[in-house]
Amino acid sequence: MVEKVLSLGFSGIEAGYLLSEEAVAGIVRSRDTVDFSVSSVHAFSPIPFGAPYGYPELYALASTDEDEQAMAIIHLSKTLETAVRLNAPKVVYHAGRISFRRFGFRYRSRLNELMPGHDSYEKTLRLERGIRSKSSLKYIDALSRGLEKLLPRFEKEHVVLCLENLPSFEAIPNAEEFVLLHSRFQPLHYWHDIGHATVRGNYRWDDPIETGKRLLPFTGGIHIHDVCGLDEDHCAPGKGMVDFEAYRFYADDSAIAKVFEPKTSVSESELKVSLDFLSELWSIT
Repeated sequence: MVEKVLSLGFSGIEAGYLLSEEAVAGIVRSRDTVDFSVSSVHAFSPIPFGAPYGYPELYALASTDEDEQAMAIIHLSKTLETAVRLNAPKVVYHAGRISFRRFGFRYRSRLNELMPGHDSYEKTLRLERGIRSKSSLKYIDALSRGLEKLLPRFEKEHVVLCLENLPSFEAIPNAEEFVLLHSRFQPLHYWHDIGHATVRGNYRWDDPIETGKRLLPFTGGIHIHDVCGLDEDHCAPGKGMVDFEAYRFYADDSAIAKVFEPKTSVSESELKVSLDFLSELWSIT
């Protein structure tokens, strides 16, 4: 797997949440013979024991259920161990989602009468923002309690925990919530997924470029993929609607990990074209 990634022109990998313990061990062994970097590890890695498959939201640190949060802490700690084994400086994590009775907004918005820009959509958006704001407080408090337990472990191992933005209205933290969390937890960093941010922008939840610039001082890395249509993300960069020129501000910061995250249907040739496209656009050698 590593050799295939390198053959496409990339210099390293992000260890993903679909890796078994055997696969992680294989990547560790490969470092003896292959020169590559591991920019980050995406939680949870390896796949939690007993789970039928890997999924980044198996356990939410922001959960108000103490048992679920305990499981999130256990498996984030195991992901931290993986990062140490791979000498990866960052862990990427989906913190959780708000559960509120009226939610269904994103899917209702697919209806013609609720498409972005329509008066009925804007009215619904204002209503849902209010509900979300009131509902989010207990989840942010739960997330804070989890971070209090976890972050000292990450600091001890010199690994940065990064919370990723997600393409759903109920996902936390949003930009405002992240600023609040960072004021409480200075070691905590943000991970800007460009495709996810674009979907959020398409639904008018927030501005993707503005969010990226606002949180740039706390950003540990970015996921790079394109968006085709309203919310079909993880397309090959350069094939969709993302204005990658507007994201040039990421290119000049070598401390920010830059990770391609295409869907499995993207071909090797498309990936090579996308890498060349972005390298030239951002003047990366």
